[in-house]
Amino acid sequence: MRYILLRNILLLLSTWLLFTGCRDYKKLEFKSYEIEKIDNISFGKGSVSATLTLIIEVANPTPTTFTAKDLEATIYSGNGQPFALLASEDNIIIPAHSEDFLKWEIATELLNPLSVLVSGGFSAENVDVENMTVDYHIVFSGGIRKKFTGKGVVLGDLIRAFKPTSPDSQYK
Repeated sequence: MRYILLRNILLLLSTWLLFTGCRDYKKLEFKSYEIEKIDNISFGKGSVSATLTLIIEVANPTPTTFTAKDLEATIYSGNGQPFALLASEDNIIIPAHSEDFLKWEIATELLNPLSVLVSGGFSAENVDVENMTVDYHIVFSGGIRKKFTGKGVVLGDLIRAFKPTSPDSQYK
């Protein structure tokens, strides 16, 4: 009898933590981004790799400090072929009750660099983001670990979800 009561209490507590813990993740607001620099460019057989340092403006109105980690994404071209691979090289800490500019280093591998050169270079104007898709996952921890995934997300929609900052913006 005691075992059943203890099991029910633990189940109720786990359910309560699951619902109250996940609710705070939804309050995070990623406002804008900017590429600060591109480092470690290397040329491999049929690919180009680099490290992008992003400056991301994040608002966290919650009392919980979050850690974003384990970002992995594959960008697919309009014909369904892998175009680029992205992976976080480190974690970013999003402090509680904050709105700040945070740096995040992302390892990037462009799988078919010749297609970019043929299209006139790498810019938003030359890449057809409306026909490209992204499969991704990212893990947030802060109280409870939560994994967010997306499959077949239109790259143009993802880019529009963030507002790029202007070149003359100031970040901390």
